[in-house]
Amino acid sequence: MITEELKIYCKNTEEYIDVDGGDTLAGIYATLHGRLQMVPLCALVNNQEEDLCYRIYRPHMVEYLDIGSKAGYAAYVRSMCMILYKAITELFPGSRLMVEHSIAGGLYCTFKHESVIPKPAIEALKRRMREIVDADLPFVRRERLTADVIDMFDKQGLKDKVRLLKSINRLYTVYYKLGDVIDSFSGPLVPSTGLIQVFDIVPYHDGMLVLPPDGTNPSQPAKKINQPKLLQAFTDHIEFNKIIGLGDVGTLNKVVQDGNAPMLINVAEALHNQAFAKIAEEIAKRYQKGGARCVLIAGPSSSGKTTSSKRLAIQLVTKHIRPKVIELDNYFVDREHTPRDEKGDFDYESLYALDLKQFNHDITALLAGEEVPMPTYNFTTGAREYRGNTLRLEQNDILLMEGIHGLNPELTKQIPDNQKFRVFVSALSTLNIDDHNWI
Repeated sequence: MITEELKIYCKNTEEYIDVDGGDTLAGIYATLHGRLQMVPLCALVNNQEEDLCYRIYRPHMVEYLDIGSKAGYAAYVRSMCMILYKAITELFPGSRLMVEHSIAGGLYCTFKHESVIPKPAIEALKRRMREIVDADLPFVRRERLTADVIDMFDKQGLKDKVRLLKSINRLYTVYYKLGDVIDSFSGPLVPSTGLIQVFDIVPYHDGMLVLPPDGTNPSQPAKKINQPKLLQAFTDHIEFNKIIGLGDVGTLNKVVQDGNAPMLINVAEALHNQAFAKIAEEIAKRYQKGGARCVLIAGPSSSGKTTSSKRLAIQLVTKHIRPKVIELDNYFVDREHTPRDEKGDFDYESLYALDLKQFNHDITALLAGEEVPMPTYNFTTGAREYRGNTLRLEQNDILLMEGIHGLNPELTKQIPDNQKFRVFVSALSTLNIDDHNWI
């Protein structure tokens, strides 16, 4: 067989390597003869995630990834889920695995259409998964016409994947085979089950929590984190999704294709407003008892904090409460005192980019009924200015603030806890791609 010699650039070793056309990434790694001290789980080929059976036919830049990388960790978790799926099909062939969402340090999984997973079943699954890992079975990557893959998934009862593939325009589809089961994932898997040595499964809520390696110590499984409010938020939204007929991305695509997207958007907007109406009612109850005069809205970047604060403000007015908005940006310290990040750039997301002393002084004075001069931060000059704007809280007035540090006790450490009402907003991904692929 004639092969064409070519070169790839290995980013890990910072060198060009001669390879034969058709060599796999795994085979190329083997030729490095220990120069790369890592256990690769997948790789980036021209910054595209690929598994190690990927074949090289043209010059590329290749970077091997282990569990310490985001993509390598994700490949590990996906592979762990396929092992779990195989164990379920063998031990409980009538049950359907649902990987609901990432929460509490792991993946919350249930059996579809079953109310609870008993503890003995969880222990049996853990033992069978360990046996599959010890057998070091290969994850075999296949790519076929989508129509053929749809037929295979349909025969295995994977209706969720059938819906998804029918709703997207893709000629070929990649799937994986592990023993006698097949599945598809949103990214590459590791070469074999023997690489999935670290995991745990514990009972959680009505299902089980599958725990991957700890992010900071991958030699140990992650510890379960108690997140009851987040779990309740997920549960409520998933139940609502079921009511409106949205089980996964495949059903969402069908709704859009059928022209029912406007109705779905209106329902989602109504649900959102209803949630803020409930929050406003709770704030009003506490306000009437002498508390909750300072509302703090927090969340990650681009989570909708500003939109949420505006919607909450409208709902508060319906409860006869006037929100007075405090812009935290106006309390930035002067630019020369702004902390810098590891690249030497100004770190405006640092808590200490804010003048905490002045902020707490002003909020305390406002809650005491004083009239307070309000600052304005000049981003051009990098300095706080006072332009004659003042604020005083009157009867039925309340302070409303939003920012990424809203839940940080250090931000408002001089404000009594009974005067604070904290709200966390985030765009939860409650709609999965399919039963085994979460967002």
